[in-house]
Amino acid sequence: MKNAIATGLIGLGICFFCGYVIISVGLGSVCTSLYKVAAPVMCRDNQHLEVVQNRYSWRPGTVMWTATIYRVDPATGQKEDRTSSVKLVAGAIYGLIIFVLFLPLVCCRKSARCAAEGAPGVPAGAPAATTESVPLHSIDEKLAKLKQLHEANLITTKEYEEKKAEILSEM
Repeated sequence: MKNAIATGLIGLGICFFCGYVIISVGLGSVCTSLYKVAAPVMCRDNQHLEVVQNRYSWRPGTVMWTATIYRVDPATGQKEDRTSSVKLVAGAIYGLIIFVLFLPLVCCRKSARCAAEGAPGVPAGAPAATTESVPLHSIDEKLAKLKQLHEANLITTKEYEEKKAEILSEM
């Protein structure tokens, strides 16, 4: 359990880092509409975010994009620079989205690995337990299934005899 929590926290940290660095800072400088996701968190009342995009070419063949984000109060027209906090909030939101998208992949991979390793006390060659089981209603069906398990060497003769006696006692 502790290992699963540690893995989840590490994964969450990696997703937040990717959301901030790759999406918010990197892609956000080129595609400024990515910052709109932070507007509900950063703006109060009628305020809105205004993004000013700058493109620099300090050397032939190189291009650098930056974005400055202002929170604008429409009543006064006052602009307040909120670039860092908006990028941080947008990065956290995108990181959480990445985490939620990749969580099923991690869980499926872990449960597949656990099934491949086998549960404690289960022989390595034994088939994995399935959640789909056909209910056996009649004693004849139960005895037939028990005989199949014994003939396939999935249960010992002793287990076969014990379970057979238990099924017959249900009559």
